[in-house]
Amino acid sequence: MTRTNNAAKNAAREHQRKAGGNYTTALRHVKRVPAHDGDRNLMVPFAAVDGWFKQIHSDMHRQCIAIDSPAGGVVLSDGEAREGGLSISLLAALADRYSPQRVNFMTWGFDDERLRKAGLADYLVDSSHGSLTEFLAAAVDEDRARSNKFDESGVGTLADYREKGGIHGPAMANLVIVVKVHLDHESRPTGNDGNALERLKNSNFSGLTVIVDLITDGKSASGALSAAKISLGIDHSYGWVLQAKLDGAKNRWSPRPGEGRNRDQFLAHADSELNRLIGLDEPKKQVQLLRQQVLLEFEYRKRGMPLAKRPRHLLLEGPVGSGKSTMARVVADLYTGLGVLRTGLFETLSCEPSKLGFLTDRPRGGVQFMDTSRWASRSVIDAIDAIVSREVDDVMFIVAGDSAVLEMAIDAVDGASRDFPTTITFQPFQPSEIAELATEVAGETGQKLTADAGRAIEDHLGMVYRGNPNLAAKALTGNARLARAIVEGAETHRGLRLPTDFTDLTDDELRTLTEVDVTLALRKIFRDSRN
Repeated sequence: MTRTNNAAKNAAREHQRKAGGNYTTALRHVKRVPAHDGDRNLMVPFAAVDGWFKQIHSDMHRQCIAIDSPAGGVVLSDGEAREGGLSISLLAALADRYSPQRVNFMTWGFDDERLRKAGLADYLVDSSHGSLTEFLAAAVDEDRARSNKFDESGVGTLADYREKGGIHGPAMANLVIVVKVHLDHESRPTGNDGNALERLKNSNFSGLTVIVDLITDGKSASGALSAAKISLGIDHSYGWVLQAKLDGAKNRWSPRPGEGRNRDQFLAHADSELNRLIGLDEPKKQVQLLRQQVLLEFEYRKRGMPLAKRPRHLLLEGPVGSGKSTMARVVADLYTGLGVLRTGLFETLSCEPSKLGFLTDRPRGGVQFMDTSRWASRSVIDAIDAIVSREVDDVMFIVAGDSAVLEMAIDAVDGASRDFPTTITFQPFQPSEIAELATEVAGETGQKLTADAGRAIEDHLGMVYRGNPNLAAKALTGNARLARAIVEGAETHRGLRLPTDFTDLTDDELRTLTEVDVTLALRKIFRDSRN
């Protein structure tokens, strides 16, 4: 069962107000599945979660966690300060990447208010809040109902089911079930809980993933997994483990990943990402200026020179898909590595906050990233006003969105220009940069674009931008997410181009995407953008 996406309804009303037309057309526009929703597997980049990741089986997606591997996964947390936070961070990363039409969550043991504040309300499926055994039984019933619906469709995979229904047809979201259990606690799991969990794992089809969040209470990773094997039957059958970052002490979790030896890691990652990023020349220069400013402030303090307190909050202005989210994470890593931020915690708020509850329970010592691209203008103004008018210590706010809306909000709120002293402006990607991005995306999974394919992407996007009066199509030509959509579409057309007998084909022929493949993919993408 797919949760009704109230955010989509609100966005449709806002789109109708701005663009005119009827509500049905507006809803069809905003519910168009984003590029990531076309992923055949649910994936979260390692960098999107603040923890150590270990793939027990082969890692097919390199820099990503394959969330919906049939084996599921284990999260190792520790202590009241971090309890459940790592799992919520993982779910928030999924929500940031996929729509509620693609993935839903069932959770047990988590605070409902905390889940709501993380922007997950539209992704949650109603379920029993009784004992763990009762919850797992409800999850089995949910899985059985979904499985029956899937069997009736007569298709082979969940991805095929979505493709058969189309963007506006019947859909079935992947279901991620997360349970939080204490290993040393009065409410620790029983034998019945273990049996119920085993039944759920054995009953699921490809659209369901089970994640167990173990509150380790100081145990080492190996000790926690051993205890979980005894009480819940968790063993090597789970596909991956995500654990809180360790500090220098043996068998302890680090509550302050921005300190000590980890600072160098954050700084190295920020530098690596800046060098890797395609385009974004001006934003990169601005980030280097931020680094220089911090180093200068350190030198002032070292010499005992007077130094005015300068707020760190940051505005990232530009269209959707211009690299703002990526650069926000780079800035967070940079500031953590330099010691400006106490921790490397990074939280994303994509949905419009209700009653501005985002100011409580923020990632203390870290960054709150607010992507306001799809917010109503009034909500952006209210959010900026709340940040400026209330003291929110130990948190850096990075607010991203449309240039005109953010500038209007800054002008409308007294003191906003003081608290947000730095603005980084992003431009749409150029056709040549989209072609480079597509080459990089293809390489992530071992695919290869020919030189002619790269030129075809550049030429086609240039032609669309110059000759197409459709504003949505023009905006799409500079959207970084287009690169992944091109590669995925090209892979589909390559499959249709190749013979059904692969025996005589070389490895290169099987993994190469040609000019014909990308051209057909581009035609379909822009044909769909007109609907």
